[in-house]
Amino acid sequence: MNFIIPPQAVFFYKGKWTTEMDAMLLSTLITLRRGREWEDGNVPEDVLRNVRDVIMHPFGMDLTTDDIAGRVKLLKARYISFKKLVKTNGVQWNPQHRIVVASDSTWNFIFKRDASATTYFYRDEPDFSLLASFFGQFDVKVEFPQ
Repeated sequence: MNFIIPPQAVFFYKGKWTTEMDAMLLSTLITLRRGREWEDGNVPEDVLRNVRDVIMHPFGMDLTTDDIAGRVKLLKARYISFKKLVKTNGVQWNPQHRIVVASDSTWNFIFKRDASATTYFYRDEPDFSLLASFFGQFDVKVEFPQ
């Protein structure tokens, strides 16, 4: 079967950000959040400055607090997009093999609905556990009695 992969597919690591930087960003945010509460997308300015200082030195990047705040918003969008993808009927996330699996027809349906999902075509979200630790704090888990 032919896949209809839109040319406007979104990829998360073009430009200055790397997976290692995202992991350090999320780990630092998780640490700094302990004992404090703020809405996921609105990190306080003093926390943004601390995160910037932690990330800039090991990676040699000149980042602003706006760069950090923008990345946090993108990471939240990634978290929501990945969760939406794996909740789609016919889609499975295999964390052991770190891939998203679906039939050809399901992938084509997904690509038509959401071009950014091509990022996960037979891949997982590399930072999902960190994203879930930070952004999933307020997720509601629904359980049904046996």
